[in-house]
Amino acid sequence: MSKKLKECPFCKSALEITEYHCPDCDISIKGKFEEEGFSQLTAEQWEFLKVYVCCDGYKIEVADRLKTSESSVKAKLAEITKILSPQTQEKPERSPAMSESRNVLNELSNRKQEIVLNELRNLDDDQ
Repeated sequence: MSKKLKECPFCKSALEITEYHCPDCDISIKGKFEEEGFSQLTAEQWEFLKVYVCCDGYKIEVADRLKTSESSVKAKLAEITKILSPQTQEKPERSPAMSESRNVLNELSNRKQEIVLNELRNLDDDQ
């Protein structure tokens, strides 16, 4: 059995899956089928994943093996993650209450820093 084709060998356009066939019972199912998950990855992305897994996920080691930078490894991994789970890439919108809570916490943190700085200044003045 040959490898699954991703693109037309003549014009290089993306191929569509329009039929599945069971060799045991000789049933064919025709239609337009979407690719999902790992089947969407290119050969290059598969090779990257093989190296990534062999390196136990250590990005520095992957970068060394592929003779590239660690930031390139991170970018390639983000690209593959986006393909495999696009819904996780969307950051949920914060509710107004959550944003307000974040603002209050930031103000408290800033105020706490001011108090500590003032206390440190007072210690310097006392000495």
